[in-house]
Amino acid sequence: MDNYDIIEEYHEDYLYLLEKYSFYGKPGMVFDENVKNSYITKDCDDDLRILFEKYNLARFYKRNEKNRFAGLVRLTWMMLANGHASGHYSGRERAMDILAYSVKDRVLVNCRQYAVVLTELLLALGEKARVLCCMPPDLYPSENHTMSVVYSTELEGWIPLDAANCCMFEDEKGKPLTVNELRKRLAASDEIWVNNCFRDRDRGQRVSPMGSQFRHYLVKNFFRFYINVTEFGENKPEIILHLIPDGFLSEGKKMMLSGDKRMLYTTSNQEWFWNAM
Repeated sequence: MDNYDIIEEYHEDYLYLLEKYSFYGKPGMVFDENVKNSYITKDCDDDLRILFEKYNLARFYKRNEKNRFAGLVRLTWMMLANGHASGHYSGRERAMDILAYSVKDRVLVNCRQYAVVLTELLLALGEKARVLCCMPPDLYPSENHTMSVVYSTELEGWIPLDAANCCMFEDEKGKPLTVNELRKRLAASDEIWVNNCFRDRDRGQRVSPMGSQFRHYLVKNFFRFYINVTEFGENKPEIILHLIPDGFLSEGKKMMLSGDKRMLYTTSNQEWFWNAM
């Protein structure tokens, strides 16, 4: 968590903004372009097939949904725990390449690369999953956090999985929180329970209330979200979805810096955002 001193110093401001912009817009702006929620699978992608076979992912099929998600978070964290120094990965953003780099150089990777690996493990099992970029309202300090999100058929919602911190988020009864539920609890300063998917002597209890440092970090970074729905080598123009709270920014569609190869859709319509995933 870089720049924590700044996050701590301005925590009250970040919390105020999260409370002020705690609601999304009424269903209204819907983009009628072909934003299709398709997902690559091991049957059509060699990288996912290799992941599935190399790490014997079929063993996760017999677990219930919550334990399956937690097990994949733990597997990601363990496969990338290859040292204490942080590396500077600049290769292809695919799981096999990231894993090979971390093992070869004996280094850690950043939160986005953790999320890429976990998301591909989920996709290899046939789950609906995306890489979720969690953004603050501002660009200072110039960092954000990245997690995976997976669709829970049991809860009928999108669940955040934080591979970089080896955890998932729950309510007081042990039910995993959706992205929207987690954001609401952060804004309201309500209790959030952290399920530490890998527990050793240094990581405390398996499930425990979220500490203030982690909470302040997420209060800052759970303000708005980006998702690229055309990731992992798909050979077509990129489509980026940007979910903002109601009244924060203007909504609409525009080209990004890469010309006609990247299209950004900014909306406060959370129903459309999650359905377009």
